[in-house]
Amino acid sequence: MLEIQEATGITPQGLAEKPTLSGDLVGVWGAYNLLNSSRLITEAGPGPIPLTEIKAYLDIARIDDVDSRLYVVRVVRTLDNIYLEHYAEHYAERTRQSNPKVGQTK
Repeated sequence: MLEIQEATGITPQGLAEKPTLSGDLVGVWGAYNLLNSSRLITEAGPGPIPLTEIKAYLDIARIDDVDSRLYVVRVVRTLDNIYLEHYAEHYAERTRQSNPKVGQTK
């Protein structure tokens, strides 16, 4: 979105309404963005971020406290579920637009 703003001089709505993350969420958001590339992509679309990848991140980041580890897992999984739901809704809408007969009965 920054590229759009720089190229056009117009601030996209998503950038103008960008939320501010507090303390611990900044780190978890960074973890989610890093882990996002570890998901499997199939013909059906993206799969969830594997728990093994989240564990590997926690180990590499040396996050040893059990409560902190569970918090990161819970937040990353929540963000991931939101992403997957959004993808599924967007994909279903694109499918309906490209083939209006999908889902219709006679």
